[in-house]
Amino acid sequence: MAERRGSVVEKERQHRLVDPFQIERDELTHLKPSFISNAVRTSKYTYLNFLPLCLLQEFRRKKRSSDRFINSRPVAVVRNFQELQVVREAIRVGDILRICERESIPADGIILSSSEDNGEFISHNLDGEANLKSREALRATLGFAFDQNAREKTKYFIKCEQPNQDLYRFAGNLSVDSKLYSLSEKQFLMRGSTLMNTKWVWIVVVYTGHDTKIMKNARAAHHKLSHLEILTNRTVIVVFIVQVLLCAVAAGLHHFQFSEARMGHIGETKHTSEVELVLTFLSFVVLMNTLIPISLVVTVEIIKTIHAKFITWDDQMRSSNGAGALANTTSLTDELGQVRYIFTDKTGTLTQNQMAFRKCSVGGSVYSVYTAPQKRSSLALAGVSISSLDTFASHPPTTFHSEKPEVTERRDVACFRRSLSKPEAVERRLAVAMALCHTVICEHDLVTGAVAYNSDSPDECALVRGADLMGVKLLERRGQRVYLSLTEEDREGSHLKTVTYTLAFEILRVLHFSSDRKRMSVIVRDEDGRLKVLCKGADSVILDRCDRFLSDQSETMNHVTQFAEEGFRILLLAERPLLSYFEEWEARYDKAELDMHAKDAKTEELVDELERNLTLIGASAVEDKLQVGVPETISLFQKAGIKVAARNQIWVLTGDKLETSLQMGKLCRVVTPSMREVVISGSNRDEMTEQLEKAFEDANENQALVIDGDALTLALRPCNRDKFLQLALRSATVLVCRTSPIQKALVVELVKSGVPYVTLAVYTVFCDLYITAYNVLFTALPVIVRAVMETDLLEAFAVQFPELYRLGPADACLSCRTMAASALLATFHAVVATVVPLEMMHRGGLGGGSDFWSGSVASFCYIVLIVHLHIFYETWNWTAAVGITYAASLVVFVLAIAAYDRVAGDVEGVWSSVVGTSGFWLGFFLASVACMLPGVAYKWYVTFGCCVFALQREGG
Repeated sequence: MAERRGSVVEKERQHRLVDPFQIERDELTHLKPSFISNAVRTSKYTYLNFLPLCLLQEFRRKKRSSDRFINSRPVAVVRNFQELQVVREAIRVGDILRICERESIPADGIILSSSEDNGEFISHNLDGEANLKSREALRATLGFAFDQNAREKTKYFIKCEQPNQDLYRFAGNLSVDSKLYSLSEKQFLMRGSTLMNTKWVWIVVVYTGHDTKIMKNARAAHHKLSHLEILTNRTVIVVFIVQVLLCAVAAGLHHFQFSEARMGHIGETKHTSEVELVLTFLSFVVLMNTLIPISLVVTVEIIKTIHAKFITWDDQMRSSNGAGALANTTSLTDELGQVRYIFTDKTGTLTQNQMAFRKCSVGGSVYSVYTAPQKRSSLALAGVSISSLDTFASHPPTTFHSEKPEVTERRDVACFRRSLSKPEAVERRLAVAMALCHTVICEHDLVTGAVAYNSDSPDECALVRGADLMGVKLLERRGQRVYLSLTEEDREGSHLKTVTYTLAFEILRVLHFSSDRKRMSVIVRDEDGRLKVLCKGADSVILDRCDRFLSDQSETMNHVTQFAEEGFRILLLAERPLLSYFEEWEARYDKAELDMHAKDAKTEELVDELERNLTLIGASAVEDKLQVGVPETISLFQKAGIKVAARNQIWVLTGDKLETSLQMGKLCRVVTPSMREVVISGSNRDEMTEQLEKAFEDANENQALVIDGDALTLALRPCNRDKFLQLALRSATVLVCRTSPIQKALVVELVKSGVPYVTLAVYTVFCDLYITAYNVLFTALPVIVRAVMETDLLEAFAVQFPELYRLGPADACLSCRTMAASALLATFHAVVATVVPLEMMHRGGLGGGSDFWSGSVASFCYIVLIVHLHIFYETWNWTAAVGITYAASLVVFVLAIAAYDRVAGDVEGVWSSVVGTSGFWLGFFLASVACMLPGVAYKWYVTFGCCVFALQREGG
């Protein structure tokens, strides 16, 4: 009995009970709030751990100021039955909020009512997607009021699941006067979304602060180290080890030179000698502390920050609406030149995500809405270049050369409309299904009377517009009622007779689309009281649920295959008549929805039961136009060769049909005519393994690997993962089709974990005071300006020869070898800048007062001037800003050293006396020639010598 009671209590803990008016009672009784506040903190640090955990990074990201701004924004809330303005962080669970149009949602909540009569409205930017999402209030709460009389008459309670990370699901029950109603994601508004196309909504808060779904999905920022940062860290470690060794050697030599045996001191103990050795070692550590390039880290951070700003300011990276690129992090800007693998989705990335209805297959015929100028030559599909990309991207093909017989198309839409006069005609049933099976919301322009359509999915809007073209127009929704306008056309001799009338339907239930179901259905009742279920979805799903066809199956599938080969998105539409069976089914479905523990499993089982024994009506073909410039961009990627084995690799992850994905790959030039197409498909484990083995044996670098979702599931199993990855890496292009979002994530994770490459979803001198100023002040600004402004190649030249990009991933410009070469060159410069002034000092060339300080000052001046000469020589892009910066750096150096020359002490007047000697300038000339000569010789050899040798060999 105790165990049973414990399990019940545990189940209760899995849910949250929300009373919209509990806050007033808590304030009266002075009870502590039951849930956390709505304040959020996205910054990495607090006031307590701020200093220990790196102050610089926090200020650079500015998250704390962003948190303060968000938490202090006002919002309308009902308290004590009055509407008040409070800051966001004061919102509590159970608060009733009024959200106005274009206002951001401050906390997760359940919709009670809206300004729309039917409670439906649009929200924006849910789950990270920019497309609009429709939401609706329950009919039981449409008349919601928050005054005290309403509170006494109506009691609201919400029982929902505990906070979780699932962005696509919400489960709960709403109790209104003890009557239960099921809540789903259609009544749920997430924090961070924006209310659109609706004047206002009332919501009751169920999750606040870090309990909201968006915060549950927010993880502590994983600090990604770029290739440059990794190499810099390794360099610092090596330099530190070298410094320790130098200090140890210097301390040992010092100890040996001044040991008891050498100095003849009496009375020194062994203990004293060991202490002196340690102190000497630490002294050398202090003297050589500038050997570790601390300023390098700061300089690189400044350069990367400015590079990120340049990305934001770049006018050539602005979209058509004027929005510019946004660099969310400055840590990875240098990685843009290191990318070897590119993963891309098709919809919205390669394509414009602007769907347009083009064709349909019904009754054994194909109807097309193309006009003559919209036709495109099939040569494009064969790989022939197109002179105008805009024409190429905006006018899809209507014919495709294949071994299948050509399908006759009826290009006159009037042929379709003449079939609408027959109620049982399959053309009419298809158009009505396209106009009813969706979640589109109608918006009416009060001035022009035009109707605009909004939906979660652009495909649905495309089908609704397609139905309008075919003669069945969606007019409006009123609650559960949907009104269609049907236009019939008939030709009597030379006269065209048009008849338009209105049809009314009642939507009894909507079974929404999901990535797992790959279909959606609506249950409708027509004017005659007949019930039917209309279903649309992917061909692989719908065909399995159909038991018979109105037209020949092979004819329909030929049409579907042809549509896919032309690059269209395919949706099949089917129907099933319902009799009294629906009432019994609906009762079971309503009961299953109230079961919060097994809601998903039970409702899915009932939906699967309903969506069986369907009758196929027809197929639709929707075009998603290519983004302008996609083929050219991908062609440049391929020439850039950013993959190992001198090839670029692009992974296209899409949910489309295999033939559609392959054809889109050809249009985008991801798949070229010279590539061998390797297709792996099927859900049979043995067959897939055999295909994988054969493909692996025959693999080469000029192939396109195409795999569908079923085969991918098997390929991602532990026994096949490595072989699949190796096969993919050997391919030039990988097309992954019929995939779900989770499969896309698994593919990206597989490659990221399997290859160590970047993927795209980079001196000892005398005086310590001089060295510090040298690192921080005298040479930092020219280095920063050169790193920011330098362009060694003209933009047009770089675009013309994308093969130059290979230098980045190949680490030709920055590697351990180049870093070691730079370190050796710097050591050589340091030796020359030290030996030359010392030799001039010994020979009296630095004036009569030649001593230690004269050599120190001369050496420091040589180092600074030689570094500037080296920067001048390495600079290609000379601009006014660069010249002024370099000159300013030298002026600052001269002014600083002149000011230091007037300081009382050992160095007073040394600089002025040294600079005035001819030996100083003679030494500077000799040191400059010695330091610059190796670099000049190497650059001449690389630039001219190799070409001369190559020409000689060719001539020989």
